[in-house]
Amino acid sequence: MSLIKYILKENNISNIINDLSQTLIGAEDCKRVDDINRGYCADFANMLNDKVGGQIIADHTFFWDGIFSLETDDKFIKNKYGHFLVGTNNKPICLKYNSKPPIEYTKVKSLPHHVWVYYNGKHYDATTPNGVRNFFGLDIFNSWDITKTVEEN
Repeated sequence: MSLIKYILKENNISNIINDLSQTLIGAEDCKRVDDINRGYCADFANMLNDKVGGQIIADHTFFWDGIFSLETDDKFIKNKYGHFLVGTNNKPICLKYNSKPPIEYTKVKSLPHHVWVYYNGKHYDATTPNGVRNFFGLDIFNSWDITKTVEEN
């Protein structure tokens, strides 16, 4: 892809995210963009995915039962909660999405409940219109202490 097409593509998704954010801010209980990540992130991710395509991702894709998912192959495997997890080569699934946690895997105790879109090698949500390569760079993860349980946060 040429540099000009890449820049246009990146600006386009940023504009779409900003437009969708403004739409949600005018509706429901959203007064600011941050509010979208506090209850409307799944709606936002679905709306964004409808516009750009990509893959909708949720925190539980990577984390259940207090550990990162370490399934042994690329088959979908149902965990005890009935959710499907997909693993890659016995490595944490987050590596499949260029997202190594900022600390050792075994020290991660929780992730905030969140839904976002993975598109063209980047992770996007309402507060990150330019996207980030590592989902731990999304604002919601920066304000969460992953070394504490959900109850402690």
